[in-house]
Amino acid sequence: LAHYNLASVEQLRGHLDAAISNYRLALETEPNNAGARNSLGGALLQDNKLPDAIAELKSVLAIDPSYSNAHYNLARAFLASDDLDDAAAQFKAFLAQEPADAQAQAALGIVYAREHQYTAALPCFREAARLDPSNADIRVNLGTALAMLGDFPAAVAAYREALKIQPDHPTALADLAKAQAALENGR
Repeated sequence: LAHYNLASVEQLRGHLDAAISNYRLALETEPNNAGARNSLGGALLQDNKLPDAIAELKSVLAIDPSYSNAHYNLARAFLASDDLDDAAAQFKAFLAQEPADAQAQAALGIVYAREHQYTAALPCFREAARLDPSNADIRVNLGTALAMLGDFPAAVAAYREALKIQPDHPTALADLAKAQAALENGR
């Protein structure tokens, strides 16, 4: 327990090497501690050691397949590795347990958008916007998906909502101008 607590403090301080070492020491005495393994996987992910993070997080799910935070961390690791299919599968597994998580909804939308599946991304961004109405980035992502689907009036509305939240949002400002130009050109 002492190593686990020390690792958590070191991770909060941004001392990732010390955190990783202490999580590993904690796991020497409790190798099946899913929480400690998930924390180690999170620290490895934070340190951009993606293959190690993925392996560790998979081991968490081997111990406890219902560990929702491991699904979320594994999804983030797969997304960072550009493994979009596995990222989508893990975000879906997480959202099956935690459907009201706006960030996971938005992240799944981003996965779909990166795959150019804007029709699939749209409900994710809409749900994320409903769950987190004060997040300008989610509104921008919603606007982008709408624009990619050719719904420029709705895209303009989404970008304007983002700018109500954050008036100087650079992407919202730029994409609003593009969507308005598309509308003026009859697209």
